[in-house]
Amino acid sequence: MAASQDLSVERARALMGLCGKFAERTATFATGQADVLSDIMMAQDFQDLSGQVIKKVIDIISRTEMQLVQLLVDSAPQVEKEPEVEFTGETHQLQGPQAASAALAQDDVDDLLASLGF
Repeated sequence: MAASQDLSVERARALMGLCGKFAERTATFATGQADVLSDIMMAQDFQDLSGQVIKKVIDIISRTEMQLVQLLVDSAPQVEKEPEVEFTGETHQLQGPQAASAALAQDDVDDLLASLGF
């Protein structure tokens, strides 16, 4: 019976050694995973901060755009509206601008056509 007790003590020591090595490997693996997770968290924090900065920049640009539009509206010259006239075929004929200096006589038109070879 003493031999079986020694064998189980030896076996227990071997198992304890295996458990110790497993615990060391597990601790090393856990440390590596903690480093990886820490890197992931840092990347997410950076992305979150970058997103916040981008959002602030977009808000500033939007407000600036609205202020510029308002400035243009406020500083634009006021245009007087002409009264609306109802146009009908019988009461209004489109004759173009009537300027005395721009009017041509038939002789002027004939001279122009003759100079062009018509």
